[in-house]
Amino acid sequence: MFEHLNLLKNVFLKKIGIIVLVGVFCSGALVFEKSRTSDFMVESGDFNITTLTIITDSDKNLNPNFEFDYVRVIVTNANMNSFLEKTEKNGKFNYNKIYGNWKTLSGVKKEDWLRGHFSFYSAHGGVIEFCFKIKENEPKDVAYLKENAGQFMKEFIKHSEQTVKLVRPDASIRIINETIIAPEYKKLSKKDLLTKYGIIGFVLGVIVSSLVVFVLTLGKKK
Repeated sequence: MFEHLNLLKNVFLKKIGIIVLVGVFCSGALVFEKSRTSDFMVESGDFNITTLTIITDSDKNLNPNFEFDYVRVIVTNANMNSFLEKTEKNGKFNYNKIYGNWKTLSGVKKEDWLRGHFSFYSAHGGVIEFCFKIKENEPKDVAYLKENAGQFMKEFIKHSEQTVKLVRPDASIRIINETIIAPEYKKLSKKDLLTKYGIIGFVLGVIVSSLVVFVLTLGKKK
């Protein structure tokens, strides 16, 4: 055991120049790669659009003591899936810009993603708040969302109204208010960021080259 440790220590001291050189090379390579691909910007928060609506239903047979659960109809697979088919296939919206990893999702996963990013809050009197939120750490085109999120929400509400009408023909959804909260981009220090990448590259280079040297040395010893 001690013999192996002494051997590795001696090899490390003999090869330290090469190990450090590999570390410097990896450090420089990572800094160069990041300086070309990084935009040195970070988002400040989630993207959120909230729309307040009111549903009116003129059905004279509607029991005044019974409040129909419109949200349950809106969140159905039928509504979500038909909305996707309508807006994705005809190119109405670019979902790859709404969510950067959209292409990696299957049909069912797309539906789950859409439902998971919507939330609904129902109040008495037919008041329903529609919320659509994409988290800060999710890849997205904020510029595209700023320009198209309002229309995206209006299309979803309009489509949901048509779905609701399948069971409540006299129902209609009216938009009362809309609020969009978009993240801002904060500029990071290029020098500090590249220094961090340089240190990471150097440490990884030293660790990997040391392991290679040690493995080769023990192999020859056997």
